[in-house]
Amino acid sequence: MEQFPKPLLNALKEVRKERVRGAAWCALRIIEGLLDSLSAGSKLCGISEKVYNAIIEANPSMSSLYWVAMTFKRGCELGDPETYLRRLLFEVSEARKRIPDNSLGILKKGSRIMTISYSSNVELVLRNAFRRKLLEEVIALESRPGGEGIRLAQSLKEFGINVKVIPDSTMHIYIKDIDFVMSGADTITNDGCLVHKVGTQLLARVAAREDVPFIVVFEPFKINMRLDCSTAPIIERSFEIEGWKSEVYPLFDITTPDLISKGITSEGIFSWSVDELNKIAETFLKRIFG
Repeated sequence: MEQFPKPLLNALKEVRKERVRGAAWCALRIIEGLLDSLSAGSKLCGISEKVYNAIIEANPSMSSLYWVAMTFKRGCELGDPETYLRRLLFEVSEARKRIPDNSLGILKKGSRIMTISYSSNVELVLRNAFRRKLLEEVIALESRPGGEGIRLAQSLKEFGINVKVIPDSTMHIYIKDIDFVMSGADTITNDGCLVHKVGTQLLARVAAREDVPFIVVFEPFKINMRLDCSTAPIIERSFEIEGWKSEVYPLFDITTPDLISKGITSEGIFSWSVDELNKIAETFLKRIFG
């Protein structure tokens, strides 16, 4: 990797270390590194396969990097990587802007929503629902390990939203009064599985048992057409357990499509299916390559 020009090398190193900012930020950072390197005269297309692999390996669980790597490689094949990377840059930046208003087709006045982990898209939807006086309460799971749900709750509370943080182990108690469960996405596989914070699968199972719709909010670049349910990477990290010691265990889990009710994306609301996900990915691809 040291053979790469400095702008790209720095971007890859930053994304490898990143633990807080999400898929969109990581994609934009790598695109910036690529464009800066190309504008400085770096002949990256001559090592396009190595660049492709390095981008994906920076965080294998993050589908937005697949789209960056694929766009760069195909752009090289078409002889103009900068044009297609700039199109991707625009689409990544614009995708989330349409999601909050699209969610209005499913939310109702007095909605009580449970969520897990931290998703900037879910936060935007909840803020928009609150502004439009549709939101009654948010129940945020702590989302251990990491406690990302607490971060979401703090942000929502500062915005004025009525929010309650609960231990993950009590989800089955509180879900009985919930209208919707809402989750973000780290990756969506080509056969419809959701890869997200560990605990998401359990929450989806509890929601299905109580007949509560499980809704995934995401941008199209979360769909990774090169992965399926059996090949999606599940990253493990070391976490300190209070009163015990550090243990290594999975950061993500996989929720199968039969447990997911609907999706909300920049293209609108849809009933969860492989066909619909393929259409969304194909539309996004056409916006980049025409």
